Amino acid sequence: MIQNTQKYFYAIIISLIFCSLVPVRAQKPLLERKVRIVSRSGYTEKLLNEIADKGGFTFTYSSRVPVNKYVELSGTRQTVRSFLNEIFSNEYVKYYVKSDKIILMPSDYLNEQSNQRVVGKIVDEKTNEPVQFANVFLINKSTGTISNVDGKFDLNLRSYDKSDTVCVSFLGYQSRKIPLSLLDSTFVTIKLSQEDQKIKEVWIKPVDALEIIKVAIRCIPGNYDNKPSIMTAFFRESSRQDDQYIALSEAVLSVYKESYVSLRNDQIKILKGRKGSNVSSQEYINYIVQGGLYNNFKLDIVKHGVSFLDEDNFSYYDYKLEKISRYRGVPVYVIRFDQKDLHFPLYRGRIYIDKETYAIVKAEFSLSPKGIGYARDMYVVKSPVNIKTKPLYANYNVNYRKIHDRWNLDYVRSEVSLFVKGNRKKKKKNKISSTFTSISEFVVTDKDTIDVCRFKNNEISRSNDVLVKQISETDENFWGKENIILPDEPLLETIVKLNRHRGKEIIPELPVARTEE
Repeated sequence: MIQNTQKYFYAIIISLIFCSLVPVRAQKPLLERKVRIVSRSGYTEKLLNEIADKGGFTFTYSSRVPVNKYVELSGTRQTVRSFLNEIFSNEYVKYYVKSDKIILMPSDYLNEQSNQRVVGKIVDEKTNEPVQFANVFLINKSTGTISNVDGKFDLNLRSYDKSDTVCVSFLGYQSRKIPLSLLDSTFVTIKLSQEDQKIKEVWIKPVDALEIIKVAIRCIPGNYDNKPSIMTAFFRESSRQDDQYIALSEAVLSVYKESYVSLRNDQIKILKGRKGSNVSSQEYINYIVQGGLYNNFKLDIVKHGVSFLDEDNFSYYDYKLEKISRYRGVPVYVIRFDQKDLHFPLYRGRIYIDKETYAIVKAEFSLSPKGIGYARDMYVVKSPVNIKTKPLYANYNVNYRKIHDRWNLDYVRSEVSLFVKGNRKKKKKNKISSTFTSISEFVVTDKDTIDVCRFKNNEISRSNDVLVKQISETDENFWGKENIILPDEPLLETIVKLNRHRGKEIIPELPVARTEE
């Protein structure tokens, strides 16, 4: 062992001596050094890592430098400065060289302290796999967002206070609480460790799942907001044909959210929105999600109800207490349910109920395979005569978050998929066989309860309005400092393509069913 160490040491010395005898050439400044990389496109963070690796230096940057956007480069061999100018072409980022490091810093870093960001990725501590749809929020404040399917998030802070604490939580994991003062200088990777599922319990008598649900329904007035509020929310709706995205709509919304004891409807106002399409103006794909904004807010099952939480429908379901887990640090009952063998469509899934307060804090459910064959009329509003449609699945995810001792709607995601087939006896152009999937989700990013009032009628979006007809096409840097759900990598690539190929023919014309979630 000692001899091997000595040989290694001598080898280094000899190499250094040899190098010292070679004439030294003047090194170009780091920013002017030419570098060749392999990737011509990718996330900023990945490209920076490759440039640094090939150039023999390192990058240092704060969390306020945008490293999560997708970029396409003009070439793979150019100076470091040229690479950076392309990567940050639409961002105010300055470059500073210090020894063998290049420091990236927002140009307004010294002057702007009122609007900060925390950018990072959430992964499983053991597997290093991304944790999807984890909640990221400020404790005791309404500011928050959610991680995407790659585990990445971007939390914009409207008022920056180093005494604030960021909390990251996800069902089955221990919540992480991190002071902002530790998160303001780097792109952070937050590792969550799984909860110990062996929660000590002493049950004097068997716990009936249906009785737990009945108590939860009775406790709704005391567990949820009994005052109206104005919520800011980010909404995204996308459509796929097989594996290809064909349409995208996104919007920042202002929502007048009625209290959970009120029978009045919520109101939605579009503050800012954009869209993209893979279909040229000469083509028409009649695949529209009607009233997508309101349909998603009606997935607030605590306020608007759903069959498996309706006492009149309890007899149609089988309920079972599956286990006790943890959600946002508190013990929760996990109740599994499925429809009985009936000839109409109902649901199966899980309900998560706070063990102490009996608040319904989360629900994951989908159309049950037992009744999905009868579900066509639930989703297909209108279909061409020569087109047949069949629902394949419909999945829903509803989450609530506690703010100031009251639970509030936090995140909703729905995914509906239909199989569409053309009639073979008709014209050749109608011979199609495709799967169409609509995915919509929104996250509440802020909330205000002071001096709130309902919107004027001419300001609001109507329940039968189609989002894509209310917004315009815009560039990929549209959102600025708004809190959004970061797009996953395939969708982010699509956003870039949708803007680059706008107005060009990309896919053939298809007559497709009109749908409603």
